Amino acid sequence: MQQLTFTGTRKLEWRDVPAPVLQSGIEALVRPIASSTCDLDHLIISGATPFRPPFPLGHECVAEVVDVGDDVRHVTPGQLVVIPWHINCGTCAECRSGRPALCRSTPPAASYGIPSPATGHWGGLFDEVVRVPYADAMLVPVPEGMDPIPLVSAGDNMTIALEFTAGHLSANKDPKVLVLAPTGPAGGSVALFAVDMMRSLGARRITYLDDSATRRTLAATLGAAVESGPLRKELGKFDLIFDGSLDSERLAQAFASVAPGGSIESAGGHFTKIEIDLLRMYSLNVSFHIGIANAGMYVEDAIGLTREGRIRPDVLLGEPVPVEEAADALLEPAVKPVFVRDRLHAPR
Repeated sequence: MQQLTFTGTRKLEWRDVPAPVLQSGIEALVRPIASSTCDLDHLIISGATPFRPPFPLGHECVAEVVDVGDDVRHVTPGQLVVIPWHINCGTCAECRSGRPALCRSTPPAASYGIPSPATGHWGGLFDEVVRVPYADAMLVPVPEGMDPIPLVSAGDNMTIALEFTAGHLSANKDPKVLVLAPTGPAGGSVALFAVDMMRSLGARRITYLDDSATRRTLAATLGAAVESGPLRKELGKFDLIFDGSLDSERLAQAFASVAPGGSIESAGGHFTKIEIDLLRMYSLNVSFHIGIANAGMYVEDAIGLTREGRIRPDVLLGEPVPVEEAADALLEPAVKPVFVRDRLHAPR
């Protein structure tokens, strides 16, 4: 089968690799029919991460179930499903506690599309066929008749803001929110999904900071007040700051801009160190959270919000193009490219 492989800085190629097979009764084989890039993928492609090539790319997709083991109960061949980025069993203490990204049945951070000798080799979600080791725990069905394309990021980027901010918005009905976008021209979907998700959850005062005119236009369409350049002092301090910047200097701005009693939520993607004034954070009673996302816990909610029209992921998506073009197309700046392949079964 064909596998999209990162082979070096700004180098992607399709490679022939053996197709995966079922290895137990609780597994499934799926065929990605709509795939996209996480913001981290753009850093990988540009060579800005410590991850060393070669390895398969991709951990966001909607897929068609191709085959299932004898013990799989919740999905059947021909069904469309969302795949969370993380590998998880659904039964260990961490999974039962709502933290499947920390699953104890798999190595830490086991996932699709991110290399680590310790996490196993799971392939990438641009692959022609993907093995899902815990089908009932991991796969989330797409409702029949629903367009799968807007859900292409439901297994990662779309759900991050829901997980990281919903609790803050339920505690503070009208927080003053700042969203930090990446400094580079590519990606930026996490920050834009955050604007859309927080608006749907009731946030009315959202400031979006980004030097990209394209992304600022999208953020304004989603309901944010947009800013560029250094953060203006006139804007004051913020109760909730969502960091989707992938930039350590911009994250440092967040610590200087948070209000007393405020919170900073970071989607990560930082590979350099910054200094944190812990005394100031302590004195202002500021909280800071950064960590891998437990996407599988929030996919159904994201599907529901999309189906109800409360969030509009389609605003961010590029025009779908054949997946065969991905190796070249991913070298061009884009917010949220979408790559598609034909289904094997007729739509239900």
